[in-house]
Amino acid sequence: MARSAQRWSVEDLAERSGVSEKTIRRVEKVYGIPPNVTIDTLLKLQACFEAHGMTFIPEDGSPEGPGVRFGSYPGRKIQPADVSLQGTEQCQSDLG
Repeated sequence: MARSAQRWSVEDLAERSGVSEKTIRRVEKVYGIPPNVTIDTLLKLQACFEAHGMTFIPEDGSPEGPGVRFGSYPGRKIQPADVSLQGTEQCQSDLG
């Protein structure tokens, strides 16, 4: 899920994290903790994602967890809302 949010290929993640492509594919095949993967490997992956804005949500029984949250969306900048109605015609025409 974190890799998808970053729009990274397996190759991109391997290069950034120092974890082999084969290991990344093995980790992604299972739900939960994959067998035969070291804690060191999982920590490398987590550190890589966190360095690029991801937050890991722990299992605490709440509806929000476990999972990941992306701190900021790299593909779009959110502009402050313009309180004036100027330009609404353009917005409406963009919507069809």
